[in-house]
Amino acid sequence: MVDPGLNARVHRSQKHLALSLKSARESMTLLKNDDHLLPLSKSVRRIAVIGPNADVARYGDYERETNGKHVSLLDGIRGFVPDGAVTYDTGENIPSALASARDADVVVLGLGERPGISGEGFDRSSLDLPGNQEQLLEAVVATGKPIVLVLENGRPLTIGWAKEHVPAILEAWYPGEFGGKAIAETLFGENNPAGRLTIIFPRSVGQLPDFYN
Repeated sequence: MVDPGLNARVHRSQKHLALSLKSARESMTLLKNDDHLLPLSKSVRRIAVIGPNADVARYGDYERETNGKHVSLLDGIRGFVPDGAVTYDTGENIPSALASARDADVVVLGLGERPGISGEGFDRSSLDLPGNQEQLLEAVVATGKPIVLVLENGRPLTIGWAKEHVPAILEAWYPGEFGGKAIAETLFGENNPAGRLTIIFPRSVGQLPDFYN
């Protein structure tokens, strides 16, 4: 027998939304934190949030990112610091991103994958950061500013350069519509990034076996 009121009671119920946030919090995995750069101070005066994954909630496969509440990394950080403390740049134009980084006390880079390159039926011949992200990363690190790299991706990436040169790296995977809140809570010390890797991050694709169907 069909319950005609089930959808209204259950779809996007508070219980389900709370579970979405809980799962995002518990998936945060701290890969690196040299010199205790994290957690960030809530009194930091200028934070530059840069990158193609900074102002979007990454849902992963089978869901449109236009659905839901869409709490991005940028939204989450803005909720922790005073108005005007955060600047944002997409990172598409590297000189523009560098100008933002040089004017900041700390830089949070939102990098990783986008829809259409990770998920069922989507394969890659390279596990490097897509597009200009590696160039962006290396250029921003060269400014000498404290850098936190936040990765949102659906598979391991080859981040050997970042491993050697970026002081703090947080793996957030595809954290869903409340991912930005969970990430910001983690960056500012209100959530313990106690997730553990269930898969290996290879040094290069040369370490991986070849499969042919």
